[in-house]
Amino acid sequence: MKRFLGTLFLAVFFVLGNITGFSIMASLSYGDAPITGTLTLSQIIECGYWEDTSEEVSFTLKVGEKVGNESRGYFTFFFAAEESTNVYATVRASDNCEECYVNTYCTNGYGAEWNLGSQSGCYVTTTSSGVNEIQLFFKMSPAYERWYYGGYCPVCYDPPVNIKYRIYDVYNSYDEEFTLAEGLEKDVSFLSAAPNGDMVQYKFLGEKGDSVVVETTITNYGNIAEEKWEKPEIQLKSIIYNVDGIVSSAEQVASSSNGILTATLSDSGDYYITVYTPSYSGYPSRTADGCNSVSGSVPVQITITSTTNDLVVNTTGDEPDADLTDGVCDVDLSTDGNQCTLRAAIQEANKREGEDTITFESSVSAISPQKPLPDITETVTIDASSQSSNVELNGSNAGKNADGFSIKKGNLTIKNLTISGFSENGVKSDGYVQLSTVEVTDNKAYGVFAKNDIVISGTETTVSKFNENGKIGLYSQTGNVAANDATLQVENNGDVGIVSEGGDVIINFVPGTHLPTYLGKQSIIKGNGKSGIIANGRGKLKEDTDDEYYGNVRASHIVVEGNGVKINKDGIALKPSLKNAGHGIYASNYVELTEPRVVDNKGYGIVSKYDVVIYGSETATNEFNNNGGAGIYSQSGDVVARDAIISVEENGRFGIGADKGGAFLNDATVINNKGIGIVVGGDLSINKGKVCDNKGGDIKVKGLESIGEEVVICDKENQ
Repeated sequence: MKRFLGTLFLAVFFVLGNITGFSIMASLSYGDAPITGTLTLSQIIECGYWEDTSEEVSFTLKVGEKVGNESRGYFTFFFAAEESTNVYATVRASDNCEECYVNTYCTNGYGAEWNLGSQSGCYVTTTSSGVNEIQLFFKMSPAYERWYYGGYCPVCYDPPVNIKYRIYDVYNSYDEEFTLAEGLEKDVSFLSAAPNGDMVQYKFLGEKGDSVVVETTITNYGNIAEEKWEKPEIQLKSIIYNVDGIVSSAEQVASSSNGILTATLSDSGDYYITVYTPSYSGYPSRTADGCNSVSGSVPVQITITSTTNDLVVNTTGDEPDADLTDGVCDVDLSTDGNQCTLRAAIQEANKREGEDTITFESSVSAISPQKPLPDITETVTIDASSQSSNVELNGSNAGKNADGFSIKKGNLTIKNLTISGFSENGVKSDGYVQLSTVEVTDNKAYGVFAKNDIVISGTETTVSKFNENGKIGLYSQTGNVAANDATLQVENNGDVGIVSEGGDVIINFVPGTHLPTYLGKQSIIKGNGKSGIIANGRGKLKEDTDDEYYGNVRASHIVVEGNGVKINKDGIALKPSLKNAGHGIYASNYVELTEPRVVDNKGYGIVSKYDVVIYGSETATNEFNNNGGAGIYSQSGDVVARDAIISVEENGRFGIGADKGGAFLNDATVINNKGIGIVVGGDLSINKGKVCDNKGGDIKVKGLESIGEEVVICDKENQ
């Protein structure tokens, strides 16, 4: 979710000599609270019968951020007089605003025709397309003399000295974010007593099937004799994001005009609850000296509660659910309360419709199933993130053919669990798997096996571990293994460390850049039986593209070390065409790395069908040393390290090779390799460094050479 900066600028110019001007400069970003303040004015109208006695005041509104020909921003303004008055106010758009849409609405002025209060307000809702600035005009005029129950109201009170305002970007700003399970209770004083003359907005993350209840109470109900209030309008809105993660709209999914809203969420996602000023009905009998029926703001208590779909595991036992027809996770109906095991929670989740979440009470720290857990047949989140440490799921007693979690239908999200000791896979999924701060270790088959994407997330201080599994640590059959914002440890698995057969492998690498998500954190892919990382998706065209293919490895601050420990024959390890021959990294398309260390692998350090691109800094050395085959090898592309320092030393074959492409290097040390130091079928460019003591010769180039003066080459062969 990206932050959206909508810039807001209001400039007000009064043309009468006795008027104080004001201006507001502010910005609203995603998640910001609304902007509030008070404008101080001097008298701008004279009391009298209704007529245009005041000049208009112009506002220049800069709407959001211009992207292409579209301006993003949807602002709502609320104005309310602080003092008792019956002065009208109007807002209109400039006549020449042909390319924008402006919806303006003012309630009955600042007290206005029915004298409904010193706090009656006005709001302006503004959108635009193709423009960035909209000119609005603000005007106040006196009310005319009117019969009001019990007598005449004065034609005009003194105009307001202070005008309060509140400004929302209604898509992006909100008063507070809360957790639906914990609910929310707020005491709010609305600026205005006019219907929909003010609002508050709260944000929450909801899951499909969650029930939301919003109740409001006017806490000063009846504080003024004979006054009658209607409950506030409430809206529940789904927040819609565009492809860039920016809020594009907030669609109403439920509403109520009686102060109570109850709704069940049909989809998971982010939501707003918006509550507006209470409306009124009926008017009190007053004399001409008491035309204003409301004094001060309108206090309202707002209470938000929910019934979530969460299933809470509160016992470490392994019993099944006692009654799958009652919708309750309970293994013992004869005991007070619910006794919910992990097994029973999975059974209940399968029985329910829609997505479910399984959480854990703090007393549950370890679970040991006595037989395989049920297959999961609905999308489910298993979340132990509220615990002080990972909940352990140990499968040593689960018997034969037991997976930690087996997902036959739907997708699975796992947070803060350790899954170990199962006779088959730690996690096996026919769908999509999302993991956060997990450890999947010492399972007999795969650590994680998924037909679709495996997405791993974490924090700056956490590491997800996939170690000591009998086969592959992380395996996606048709999708990506994406750990864009995670640090990984994938060590000592019996086969390959990480495999994507149909997609990309991405580790701590921000898409579209070569920068890490977490600077200074190293992911370690080490000691696996065959290759360290394989991305084998070449030939699979990426969606919505004409020339981009899968099969890429993109990683930052990664150590790929000592893989291929089960490769016994050097001949196998030295064949780059064999993807699982103990290479550090094998990619059927491209490789992009930032400050890697690829060393001591039984096969090649890097094998790539196309380009190998290395990024770095002026001080960090990228290492590709002591691999059994070549250090870096591209079959049909280039080897590029224009902004990096690289060390390619003591590899079992050549140092850097590109059969059909070239090598473009900034600062390279290529020494003591058993084959040729640098051998390319295209051009070679190197600015500085050393290419020496390679047993097959130092340089072999078929194309053009550009060798900098700071390059030391000990032996050179040209073709």
